[in-house]
Amino acid sequence: MLNRKHGCRSRVAKNFVGNLSALIPVMAPLLSKTFSLDQIPDLVGKVMIVTGGATGIGRQTVLALLKHNAKVYIASRSQSKFDAMLAALEEEQKPRLKFLPLDLSSLKACVDAAENFGRAEERCDVLVANAALSIMPCDLTVDGYEIQFATNHLGHFAFISHLLPLIKKTSTEYGEARVIIVASHAHSMYKADPKTGIDFNDLTVSKQQDMTKVSDIQPSLQRYARSKLANIQYARALHRRLEKEGFNRIFVNCLNPGTIGSPTFGSSPAPHLPSWIKILSQGIIRMTSISPADGALTSLMLATDPEIAEKEIKGRYFDVGPLAGKFVYGYSYEAEEKLSGFARDGGMGERLWEWSERALGKVLGGK
Repeated sequence: MLNRKHGCRSRVAKNFVGNLSALIPVMAPLLSKTFSLDQIPDLVGKVMIVTGGATGIGRQTVLALLKHNAKVYIASRSQSKFDAMLAALEEEQKPRLKFLPLDLSSLKACVDAAENFGRAEERCDVLVANAALSIMPCDLTVDGYEIQFATNHLGHFAFISHLLPLIKKTSTEYGEARVIIVASHAHSMYKADPKTGIDFNDLTVSKQQDMTKVSDIQPSLQRYARSKLANIQYARALHRRLEKEGFNRIFVNCLNPGTIGSPTFGSSPAPHLPSWIKILSQGIIRMTSISPADGALTSLMLATDPEIAEKEIKGRYFDVGPLAGKFVYGYSYEAEEKLSGFARDGGMGERLWEWSERALGKVLGGK
């Protein structure tokens, strides 16, 4: 009896895999780009930055770039995580991995990091804005802004803004430069005001939440979704500005990496969550997620694939294959149809840019 049941399950599994395999050729024309690590060209001489590059998909992005001879800066708060990653590298790769102290929750620290990089390097070929906070209490940063929005969007805005002169110089002198913003499909979850979009006034309001109840999770998810919407709006607004200024060899794109089995949510780096919520969420993540290595592929494609420059692919939003890449990975595709109306709205993107400039100006003064 056990053998018959096992045989039945095996046939069902084989049929499922067979049917799925048969669908791949059908789906392939609908999805515009396949990519694998062996398609990454030699990156010798190129200098790249990956924020949050010591863990999760950021780590996998860095490892692939190093393997193909790039010089890579991990921009992060954690020297210890960088040191552990450096120690595990092959000896040949170690001299090409650098640490750039970066605290995205502090606007002054973001500017300082950009200036420190500019003093150390004469070019910036690729910047991958990968670092993000997910499920968090509604704390305010030292600058007075909600921490998820400040870290995921505003810190990157400040960091990239102060690197732009070097990125522009790189595109002119070396033929191209790239900026990749890691966003999320979660952006579409944000319940924005239909007329104004992101509620900027809410970003400076402290809310007492200790993340001990299930009801605390939904507001935090809304804050995360808001920050990811800002990522997309910012990427598209940056692209528009660079095109208007004539820097048409800077390729700005954003992406949803898929649902990643990383420690952003539901593990020890989320200390405010009670253990039972962590255990439950870890189970859900395991069932629905893809690996960080697979999740890094779209970032790597946008950062390295020669076709991005050859076909002038910029100002776009990319997503992963069917079912968020869970069963059929290897596809990345332009996914304008998956963007929310707020993400597509150029006017709202311009308001975000103007608000971000004012927020940066308040903290930095004339700097």
